[in-house]
Parts: sequence; structure tokens; C-alpha cells
Amino acid sequence: MLRIGLVGVVAVLAATLSACSDAPAPGGGEQFVSAQLPGIAGPRRVNPDFTRTIYAEATLDDFAGPLDACRGPIAISIPTKSQVLVSEHDYCGGSAWISRLKDGSTIRISGDGVEAGFYEVTVREVHPRGKTRVRDLPRTPLVLQTCISKADMVLVGLQPILNAVPA
Repeated sequence: MLRIGLVGVVAVLAATLSACSDAPAPGGGEQFVSAQLPGIAGPRRVNPDFTRTIYAEATLDDFAGPLDACRGPIAISIPTKSQVLVSEHDYCGGSAWISRLKDGSTIRISGDGVEAGFYEVTVREVHPRGKTRVRDLPRTPLVLQTCISKADMVLVGLQPILNAVPA
């Protein structure tokens, strides 16, 4: 379906461009007309619920040291899934913000190992500690994780907000 949509957009753009000419507009002089393509939204103003800077970047093999340093959230690359997991211990501050996110919440993230920008919560799941695996992560480009009790942790799936600008 995406392929058909893209082909349609390319066909419309090609037809539009072939209809253009180098001749000046009727009445002489140059004119500039501003237009917006249908279906393409302008900037979305976002006032994020939280703003966080990632302290360090790590892998699944070496994340324990940076995570235990308690200097902020860390980005853990998940190469088999093309995802980034942002994790922060609950007792280091993770539960103060990650556990409070709900569907529709927004966050601004920057720092090591993440694509800086605005994100929106689209998935929030509680999983058992010690039993959750990489395969259990929400299918979003960015996932937040912190523990919320001795038995459970929360996984929060984020999608980037396109065309976002600060409110």
C-alpha cells in the first residue's frame, strides 16, 4: 500500500513538473505563490511532558557500568531489532519520569545514542523483572525502561513526532 501511495505521489509530482514552463507569468513580472501539498502537515508545536538528555551509549554486553553510575538514562542499542532501549534505574530517577508516562505523553530526548527530537508514547506495558527479554520490547524505534516494583518493570514505546517544534 505504501508503494502505491509513493508511486501516486511521484506521478503527481512528475505531471506537475512537466506542466511547468520557463515562460513568465501572464501580465509580465515574476510571481511567487506559496502552496502546501495535501496531506503534509506543517510544524506541530509540542510542549513535552518531560525533557531528558541521555548520559551514555552502551550495548547489551556493556550497559551495566553506565547504568549503575546513576548519572542519567543510558541508550542501549538493539542491533537485531534496529531499536534503542533507554534505561534508568528506578532508584536513580527512572521511576520519577518513565513510570509517569502514559499513552499520548510527549518527551524531548537528546544525547548519546539517540536521535534527538520529540517522541510520543504509543505503548505502555508492565512486565515481570528478570523474565523480560529483547523479544518482549514494544515494536517502536525507541523504548524506555525502568523498574516500578520488586516484581515489575515498565516498558514504554515511543514514536518520533514528525515536524515537531517547541511550543
